[in-house]
Amino acid sequence: SEFLEVDEALLTGESDPVRRHDGENVLSGSFCVAGQGAYRADKVGADAFANRTSQQARRYHFTNSPLTRVINRLVTILSYTALALCVLYTIAYLLRAGPPETHDRETRQYVAMIAATITSMVPQGMVLTATIAFSMGAIVMSRRGAIVQRLNAVETMAAVDVVCTDKTGTLTTNRLKLDQILALNAPGSAGASPSQATELLRAFASASVDRQNKNLQALTAALGGASVELLDQIPFKSQNRYSAVRVRLDGKERLLVLGAPETLQRWLAETDAESFDERLHPLRQRGLRILLLGEMAPVPLADKTTLPDAPLRPIALACLADELRPEAGDVLKALYAQGIEFKVISGDNPETVQGTVSHLDLPL
Repeated sequence: SEFLEVDEALLTGESDPVRRHDGENVLSGSFCVAGQGAYRADKVGADAFANRTSQQARRYHFTNSPLTRVINRLVTILSYTALALCVLYTIAYLLRAGPPETHDRETRQYVAMIAATITSMVPQGMVLTATIAFSMGAIVMSRRGAIVQRLNAVETMAAVDVVCTDKTGTLTTNRLKLDQILALNAPGSAGASPSQATELLRAFASASVDRQNKNLQALTAALGGASVELLDQIPFKSQNRYSAVRVRLDGKERLLVLGAPETLQRWLAETDAESFDERLHPLRQRGLRILLLGEMAPVPLADKTTLPDAPLRPIALACLADELRPEAGDVLKALYAQGIEFKVISGDNPETVQGTVSHLDLPL
Protein backbone atom coordinates (compact mmCIF):
# COMPACT_ATOMS: atom_id res chain seq x y z
CA SER A 1 0.00 0.00 0.00
CA GLU A 2 1.30 3.43 -0.99
CA PHE A 3 -0.98 6.19 0.27
CA LEU A 4 -3.91 3.96 -0.68
CA GLU A 5 -7.39 5.40 -0.02
CA VAL A 6 -10.57 3.54 -0.95
CA ASP A 7 -14.19 4.62 -1.23
CA GLU A 8 -16.49 2.26 0.71
CA ALA A 9 -19.71 4.21 0.14
CA LEU A 10 -21.40 1.22 -1.52
CA LEU A 11 -20.86 -0.80 1.66
CA THR A 12 -21.15 1.70 4.50
CA GLY A 13 -22.84 4.75 2.98
CA GLU A 14 -19.89 6.88 4.14
CA SER A 15 -18.62 8.95 1.23
CA ASP A 16 -15.29 9.93 2.77
CA PRO A 17 -12.26 7.89 1.57
CA VAL A 18 -10.75 5.41 4.02
CA ARG A 19 -7.00 4.96 4.35
CA ARG A 20 -5.88 1.33 3.97
CA HIS A 21 -2.49 0.08 5.08
CA ASP A 22 -0.51 -3.14 4.57
CA GLY A 23 -2.19 -6.21 6.05
CA GLU A 24 -5.69 -4.73 6.30
CA ASN A 25 -8.74 -6.29 4.67
CA VAL A 26 -10.28 -4.55 1.66
CA LEU A 27 -13.90 -5.54 1.07
CA SER A 28 -15.33 -6.09 -2.38
CA GLY A 29 -17.49 -3.18 -3.44
CA SER A 30 -14.86 -0.58 -2.49
CA PHE A 31 -12.65 1.10 -5.06
CA CYS A 32 -9.44 3.10 -5.06
CA VAL A 33 -9.66 6.90 -5.12
CA ALA A 34 -6.08 7.81 -4.19
CA GLY A 35 -2.65 6.22 -4.06
CA GLN A 36 -2.02 2.67 -5.16
CA GLY A 37 -1.76 -0.84 -3.77
CA ALA A 38 -2.00 -4.54 -4.51
CA TYR A 39 -4.35 -7.06 -2.92
CA ARG A 40 -5.02 -10.80 -2.96
CA ALA A 41 -8.59 -11.98 -3.52
CA ASP A 42 -9.52 -14.53 -0.82
CA LYS A 43 -13.19 -14.88 -1.75
CA VAL A 44 -14.81 -14.55 -5.16
CA GLY A 45 -18.22 -15.03 -6.75
CA ALA A 46 -21.07 -15.73 -4.34
CA ASP A 47 -18.66 -15.75 -1.36
CA ALA A 48 -17.53 -12.15 -1.95
CA PHE A 49 -18.70 -9.63 0.65
CA ALA A 50 -20.57 -7.44 -1.84
CA ASN A 51 -22.49 -10.40 -3.28
CA ARG A 52 -23.38 -11.76 0.16
CA THR A 53 -24.59 -8.32 1.23
CA SER A 54 -26.76 -7.91 -1.87
CA GLN A 55 -28.26 -11.37 -1.37
CA GLN A 56 -29.22 -10.49 2.20
CA ALA A 57 -30.74 -7.20 1.03
CA ARG A 58 -32.88 -8.99 -1.57
CA ARG A 59 -34.03 -11.65 0.87
CA TYR A 60 -37.69 -11.29 1.82
CA HIS A 61 -38.88 -12.29 5.29
CA PHE A 62 -42.63 -12.83 5.32
CA THR A 63 -44.40 -12.32 8.65
CA ASN A 64 -48.04 -13.20 9.16
CA SER A 65 -50.35 -10.54 10.55
CA PRO A 66 -51.95 -11.09 13.99
CA LEU A 67 -55.34 -11.96 12.51
CA THR A 68 -53.74 -14.34 10.01
CA ARG A 69 -51.89 -16.10 12.82
CA VAL A 70 -55.12 -16.47 14.80
CA ILE A 71 -56.99 -17.86 11.77
CA ASN A 72 -54.16 -20.26 10.97
CA ARG A 73 -54.10 -21.45 14.59
CA LEU A 74 -57.87 -22.02 14.64
CA VAL A 75 -57.80 -23.84 11.32
CA THR A 76 -54.94 -26.04 12.54
CA ILE A 77 -56.66 -26.91 15.84
CA LEU A 78 -60.01 -27.60 14.21
CA SER A 79 -58.42 -29.64 11.42
CA TYR A 80 -56.55 -31.86 13.89
CA THR A 81 -59.72 -32.17 15.97
CA ALA A 82 -61.70 -33.21 12.89
CA LEU A 83 -58.98 -35.71 11.97
CA ALA A 84 -59.05 -37.17 15.49
CA LEU A 85 -62.84 -37.54 15.36
CA CYS A 86 -62.61 -39.21 11.96
CA VAL A 87 -60.13 -41.70 13.41
CA LEU A 88 -62.51 -42.41 16.28
CA TYR A 89 -65.39 -42.87 13.82
CA THR A 90 -63.28 -45.29 11.82
CA ILE A 91 -62.33 -47.33 14.90
CA ALA A 92 -65.97 -47.43 16.05
CA TYR A 93 -67.07 -48.44 12.54
CA LEU A 94 -64.56 -51.29 12.41
CA LEU A 95 -65.37 -52.52 15.93
CA ARG A 96 -69.13 -52.35 15.40
CA ALA A 97 -69.36 -55.02 12.72
CA GLY A 98 -73.05 -55.86 12.49
CA PRO A 99 -74.92 -58.43 10.36
CA PRO A 100 -74.25 -58.33 6.61
CA GLU A 101 -77.71 -56.96 5.90
CA THR A 102 -76.91 -53.79 7.95
CA HIS A 103 -73.45 -53.29 6.48
CA ASP A 104 -74.57 -50.90 3.73
CA ARG A 105 -76.57 -48.77 6.15
CA GLU A 106 -73.67 -48.55 8.64
CA THR A 107 -71.29 -47.63 5.84
CA ARG A 108 -73.56 -44.82 4.70
CA GLN A 109 -73.81 -43.54 8.29
CA TYR A 110 -70.03 -43.71 8.69
CA VAL A 111 -69.42 -41.72 5.48
CA ALA A 112 -72.12 -39.17 6.43
CA MET A 113 -70.53 -38.65 9.87
CA ILE A 114 -67.07 -38.16 8.34
CA ALA A 115 -68.42 -35.66 5.79
CA ALA A 116 -70.46 -33.77 8.39
CA THR A 117 -67.48 -33.53 10.76
CA ILE A 118 -65.10 -32.21 8.10
CA THR A 119 -67.67 -29.81 6.67
CA SER A 120 -68.72 -28.38 10.04
CA MET A 121 -65.33 -28.15 11.77
CA VAL A 122 -63.08 -26.83 8.98
CA PRO A 123 -64.06 -23.11 8.80
CA GLN A 124 -63.98 -22.46 5.07
CA GLY A 125 -66.38 -19.56 5.57
CA MET A 126 -64.07 -17.81 8.06
CA VAL A 127 -61.13 -18.03 5.66
CA LEU A 128 -63.28 -16.70 2.82
CA THR A 129 -64.60 -13.85 4.98
CA ALA A 130 -61.09 -12.84 6.05
CA THR A 131 -59.86 -12.95 2.43
CA ILE A 132 -62.73 -10.70 1.30
CA ALA A 133 -62.05 -8.27 4.16
CA PHE A 134 -58.34 -8.12 3.30
CA SER A 135 -59.18 -7.56 -0.37
CA MET A 136 -61.52 -4.68 0.42
CA GLY A 137 -58.85 -3.10 2.64
CA ALA A 138 -56.26 -3.42 -0.13
CA ILE A 139 -58.63 -1.75 -2.60
CA VAL A 140 -59.26 1.16 -0.24
CA MET A 141 -55.53 1.63 0.40
CA SER A 142 -54.70 1.47 -3.31
CA ARG A 143 -57.21 4.26 -3.99
CA ARG A 144 -55.20 6.37 -1.53
CA GLY A 145 -52.01 5.79 -3.48
CA ALA A 146 -50.53 2.91 -1.45
CA ILE A 147 -49.11 -0.16 -3.14
CA VAL A 148 -50.33 -3.34 -1.42
CA GLN A 149 -48.31 -6.43 -2.30
CA ARG A 150 -49.95 -8.75 0.22
CA LEU A 151 -53.59 -8.81 1.26
CA ASN A 152 -52.89 -8.96 5.00
CA ALA A 153 -50.61 -5.88 4.86
CA VAL A 154 -53.53 -3.60 5.76
CA GLU A 155 -54.33 -5.60 8.89
CA THR A 156 -50.63 -5.70 9.78
CA MET A 157 -50.46 -1.91 9.63
CA ALA A 158 -53.44 -1.73 11.98
CA ALA A 159 -51.44 -3.72 14.56
CA VAL A 160 -48.50 -1.30 14.58
CA ASP A 161 -47.94 0.27 18.02
CA VAL A 162 -44.54 1.97 17.52
CA VAL A 163 -43.32 4.01 14.54
CA CYS A 164 -39.61 4.87 14.20
CA THR A 165 -38.71 7.83 12.02
CA ASP A 166 -35.76 9.97 11.06
CA LYS A 167 -35.80 13.70 11.80
CA THR A 168 -33.90 15.50 9.06
CA GLY A 169 -35.78 15.35 5.78
CA THR A 170 -38.60 13.24 7.25
CA LEU A 171 -40.11 15.27 10.06
CA THR A 172 -38.39 18.42 8.86
CA THR A 173 -38.07 20.04 5.45
CA ASN A 174 -34.27 19.56 5.39
CA ARG A 175 -33.89 23.19 4.33
CA LEU A 176 -31.49 24.54 6.93
CA LYS A 177 -31.04 28.26 7.38
CA LEU A 178 -28.72 30.24 9.63
CA ASP A 179 -30.67 31.52 12.61
CA GLN A 180 -27.93 33.38 14.50
CA ILE A 181 -24.21 33.51 15.28
CA LEU A 182 -23.18 33.84 18.92
CA ALA A 183 -19.60 35.03 19.42
CA LEU A 184 -17.86 33.43 22.41
CA ASN A 185 -15.38 35.37 24.46
CA ALA A 186 -12.88 33.15 26.22
CA PRO A 187 -12.17 34.16 29.83
CA GLY A 188 -9.04 36.20 30.21
CA SER A 189 -8.92 37.17 26.51
CA ALA A 190 -10.60 39.61 24.19
CA GLY A 191 -12.14 36.76 22.20
CA ALA A 192 -13.69 37.22 18.78
CA SER A 193 -16.11 39.97 17.89
CA PRO A 194 -19.33 39.10 16.04
CA SER A 195 -17.87 40.40 12.77
CA GLN A 196 -14.67 38.37 13.24
CA ALA A 197 -16.69 35.24 14.05
CA THR A 198 -18.78 35.78 10.92
CA GLU A 199 -15.66 36.22 8.79
CA LEU A 200 -14.08 33.02 10.12
CA LEU A 201 -17.30 31.05 9.52
CA ARG A 202 -17.41 32.39 5.96
CA ALA A 203 -13.78 31.38 5.42
CA PHE A 204 -14.40 27.87 6.79
CA ALA A 205 -17.46 27.30 4.59
CA SER A 206 -15.58 28.52 1.51
CA ALA A 207 -12.46 26.38 2.11
CA SER A 208 -13.95 23.08 3.24
CA VAL A 209 -14.25 20.18 0.81
CA ASP A 210 -17.65 19.40 2.37
CA ARG A 211 -19.34 22.31 0.59
CA GLN A 212 -22.26 20.04 -0.39
CA ASN A 213 -23.00 19.46 3.28
CA LYS A 214 -26.37 20.96 4.28
CA ASN A 215 -24.82 22.80 7.23
CA LEU A 216 -22.14 24.49 5.12
CA GLN A 217 -24.64 25.23 2.36
CA ALA A 218 -26.78 27.10 4.90
CA LEU A 219 -23.73 29.06 6.10
CA THR A 220 -22.69 29.92 2.53
CA ALA A 221 -26.22 30.99 1.60
CA ALA A 222 -26.38 33.35 4.58
CA LEU A 223 -22.79 34.62 4.70
CA GLY A 224 -21.60 34.33 1.10
CA GLY A 225 -18.18 33.15 -0.07
CA ALA A 226 -14.67 34.30 0.76
CA SER A 227 -11.31 34.20 -0.97
CA VAL A 228 -9.14 31.94 1.17
CA GLU A 229 -6.11 29.73 0.54
CA LEU A 230 -6.62 26.14 1.68
CA LEU A 231 -3.49 24.40 2.99
CA ASP A 232 -4.90 21.08 4.24
CA GLN A 233 -7.93 19.76 6.09
CA ILE A 234 -9.71 16.92 7.86
CA PRO A 235 -13.01 16.21 6.04
CA PHE A 236 -16.20 15.60 7.98
CA LYS A 237 -16.86 12.02 9.09
CA SER A 238 -19.93 10.81 10.91
CA GLN A 239 -17.82 9.01 13.51
CA ASN A 240 -15.90 12.24 14.26
CA ARG A 241 -18.79 14.71 13.96
CA TYR A 242 -16.43 17.56 13.12
CA SER A 243 -14.19 18.82 10.31
CA ALA A 244 -11.14 21.06 10.26
CA VAL A 245 -9.30 23.26 7.75
CA ARG A 246 -5.88 24.90 7.85
CA VAL A 247 -6.05 28.05 5.78
CA ARG A 248 -4.04 31.16 5.09
CA LEU A 249 -6.28 34.15 5.75
CA ASP A 250 -4.96 37.69 5.41
CA GLY A 251 -1.40 36.35 5.34
CA LYS A 252 -1.84 34.39 8.59
CA GLU A 253 -2.20 30.62 9.01
CA ARG A 254 -5.23 29.52 11.01
CA LEU A 255 -6.54 26.10 11.96
CA LEU A 256 -10.34 26.26 12.20
CA VAL A 257 -12.56 23.47 13.54
CA LEU A 258 -16.34 23.19 13.14
CA GLY A 259 -18.44 20.46 14.70
CA ALA A 260 -20.86 19.31 17.39
CA PRO A 261 -20.18 21.06 20.74
CA GLU A 262 -20.51 17.85 22.76
CA THR A 263 -17.85 16.21 20.57
CA LEU A 264 -15.37 19.10 20.59
CA GLN A 265 -15.75 19.67 24.32
CA ARG A 266 -12.86 17.29 25.10
CA TRP A 267 -10.44 19.71 23.39
CA LEU A 268 -11.71 22.73 25.31
CA ALA A 269 -10.27 24.09 28.50
CA GLU A 270 -12.55 23.62 31.49
CA THR A 271 -13.13 27.35 31.86
CA ASP A 272 -13.97 27.68 28.15
CA ALA A 273 -16.48 24.82 28.33
CA GLU A 274 -18.25 26.45 31.26
CA SER A 275 -18.43 29.79 29.42
CA PHE A 276 -20.76 28.58 26.67
CA ASP A 277 -22.27 25.35 27.99
CA GLU A 278 -25.11 27.22 29.70
CA ARG A 279 -26.06 28.84 26.39
CA LEU A 280 -26.67 25.53 24.65
CA HIS A 281 -29.72 24.36 26.59
CA PRO A 282 -32.15 27.20 25.67
CA LEU A 283 -30.99 27.09 22.06
CA ARG A 284 -31.58 23.35 21.79
CA GLN A 285 -35.01 23.74 23.38
CA ARG A 286 -35.92 25.83 20.32
CA GLY A 287 -34.95 22.91 18.07
CA LEU A 288 -31.84 24.64 16.70
CA ARG A 289 -28.90 22.64 15.37
CA ILE A 290 -25.77 24.07 17.02
CA LEU A 291 -22.24 23.97 15.62
CA LEU A 292 -19.18 25.13 17.50
CA LEU A 293 -16.46 27.01 15.63
CA GLY A 294 -13.08 26.86 17.34
CA GLU A 295 -9.43 27.51 16.57
CA MET A 296 -6.24 25.59 17.31
CA ALA A 297 -2.61 26.42 16.87
CA PRO A 298 -1.89 25.89 13.14
CA VAL A 299 -0.20 22.53 12.60
CA PRO A 300 -0.10 20.36 9.43
CA LEU A 301 -3.10 18.04 9.08
CA ALA A 302 -1.64 15.80 6.36
CA ASP A 303 -2.21 12.07 7.02
CA LYS A 304 -4.38 12.94 10.02
CA THR A 305 -7.87 11.59 10.53
CA THR A 306 -8.51 13.21 13.93
CA LEU A 307 -7.64 16.50 15.56
CA PRO A 308 -4.24 16.89 17.19
CA ASP A 309 -4.02 16.77 20.95
CA ALA A 310 -4.01 20.53 21.44
CA PRO A 311 -6.30 23.04 23.19
CA LEU A 312 -9.22 24.41 21.21
CA ARG A 313 -10.26 28.04 21.65
CA PRO A 314 -14.02 28.54 21.14
CA ILE A 315 -14.90 31.34 18.73
CA ALA A 316 -18.62 31.19 17.99
CA LEU A 317 -21.78 29.10 17.99
CA ALA A 318 -23.55 28.79 14.63
CA CYS A 319 -27.26 28.09 15.18
CA LEU A 320 -29.14 26.51 12.28
CA ALA A 321 -32.91 26.17 12.08
CA ASP A 322 -34.81 23.40 10.30
CA GLU A 323 -38.59 23.82 10.19
CA LEU A 324 -41.04 21.01 10.82
CA ARG A 325 -42.96 19.82 7.77
CA PRO A 326 -46.51 21.29 7.74
CA GLU A 327 -48.14 17.87 7.63
CA ALA A 328 -45.80 16.20 10.13
CA GLY A 329 -47.52 17.65 13.18
CA ASP A 330 -50.96 16.40 12.13
CA VAL A 331 -49.56 12.94 11.36
CA LEU A 332 -47.85 12.63 14.76
CA LYS A 333 -50.98 13.80 16.56
CA ALA A 334 -53.10 11.29 14.63
CA LEU A 335 -50.69 8.49 15.56
CA TYR A 336 -50.79 9.47 19.22
CA ALA A 337 -54.62 9.61 19.18
CA GLN A 338 -54.62 5.97 18.01
CA GLY A 339 -52.27 4.86 20.77
CA ILE A 340 -49.24 4.60 18.48
CA GLU A 341 -45.94 5.75 19.91
CA PHE A 342 -43.24 7.27 17.75
CA LYS A 343 -39.49 7.34 18.23
CA VAL A 344 -37.10 9.67 16.43
CA ILE A 345 -33.76 8.16 15.37
CA SER A 346 -31.35 10.99 14.70
CA GLY A 347 -27.70 11.91 15.00
CA ASP A 348 -28.62 15.34 16.38
CA ASN A 349 -28.50 16.20 20.03
CA PRO A 350 -31.53 14.75 21.91
CA GLU A 351 -32.53 18.21 23.18
CA THR A 352 -32.51 19.53 19.61
CA VAL A 353 -34.72 16.66 18.45
CA GLN A 354 -37.12 17.21 21.33
CA GLY A 355 -37.20 20.94 20.69
CA THR A 356 -38.24 20.34 17.07
CA VAL A 357 -41.52 18.74 18.16
CA SER A 358 -41.90 20.35 21.59
CA HIS A 359 -44.71 22.67 20.43
CA LEU A 360 -46.90 19.67 19.60
CA ASP A 361 -49.27 18.36 22.25
CA LEU A 362 -47.47 15.04 22.64
CA PRO A 363 -45.91 13.20 25.61
CA LEU A 364 -42.12 13.39 25.15
